Amino acid sequence: MEKTDVQELVQHAALYSQKFEGDFQETHISWVLFTADFALKIKKPVKLTFLDFSTLELRKHFCEQEVKLNCRFSEIYLGVEALTREGKKWLIGNEGSQVWDYGVVMKKQDNSLRMDCLLSKNQVSKAVIDQLAHQVANFHKDAAVISAPFELNKAKETFRDLRSVLVHFKKLPDNEWTDVIEDSIKFSDEFLTENQDQFIDRTNAGNVRDVHGDLHSRNIFLSPEPVIFDCIEFNDTFRQIDVWYEVAFLCMDIESYGRRELSEDFFKLYCSQKGEFVNKEEMRIFTYFKMLRANIRAKVLALQAGDEISFETTIKSLAGSIRYLQLMKSYMEELRQL
Repeated sequence: MEKTDVQELVQHAALYSQKFEGDFQETHISWVLFTADFALKIKKPVKLTFLDFSTLELRKHFCEQEVKLNCRFSEIYLGVEALTREGKKWLIGNEGSQVWDYGVVMKKQDNSLRMDCLLSKNQVSKAVIDQLAHQVANFHKDAAVISAPFELNKAKETFRDLRSVLVHFKKLPDNEWTDVIEDSIKFSDEFLTENQDQFIDRTNAGNVRDVHGDLHSRNIFLSPEPVIFDCIEFNDTFRQIDVWYEVAFLCMDIESYGRRELSEDFFKLYCSQKGEFVNKEEMRIFTYFKMLRANIRAKVLALQAGDEISFETTIKSLAGSIRYLQLMKSYMEELRQL
């Protein structure tokens, strides 16, 4: 399916008797269309290093996986529907005709109630953070344990990949952020070597589980109770991770909005709900996970900035990445003091 097909679908089809709105959302891997009450997510026919949606069969499989995996913690996923076409005539939900593609159907949510939007307006309360902590902790307790050994060199390479965006920061008038990147990589290598036994112990204790994989504020609605959605279905290794690494993403994200107290409340209640007592050394591991999450977020945003055409827009776009490098640096300084 191509973008022109999506545009025709919007004009000439209906989902459960409801016409589509004219505007739709587009990411690098999907399109999302909306009616008054529903959303239809269509995967792009792309093949990247970390996912493969290149065939109709694969797209159908991953649509089914998306529904199956997200239904573990969300009731907004309704199922998978076939998209069929005859000329410019489109039908949704008739697999008996020639299938053009597949889409995931969800209950439409109010974007103004997405957690990142509310955080930006300082409208997230401790009460809803407590609800979210209970929800995530209970989900993690029931999630399948994954037998995967801790690999020191792989862990080091994951952090070191931040070097891939150094070229963008070298465009800046000073070396501040290139120095921060190199310093953080050196620190990470040493930290992982010195603490590898703790990471191994966490793995052996069953803390690597099949969880969400992309738990941050853009993937949570507060309407008013938390609705978690859009877990990673296309790559198992991104989803089968240490539960603290998952929680670290959300806590780091909350802290990026200047709400450290909400992040701390979340983690404290999350651990309490799971019956975990966190000592100083374990807190260092969790802080490192937050540092790694800030590293990855900074890298993603820097790569997006690198796609800008002009020097001026590249520099402007790097501001988002620098925000996370600042956060990463603060975690590194915190670890040096713990």
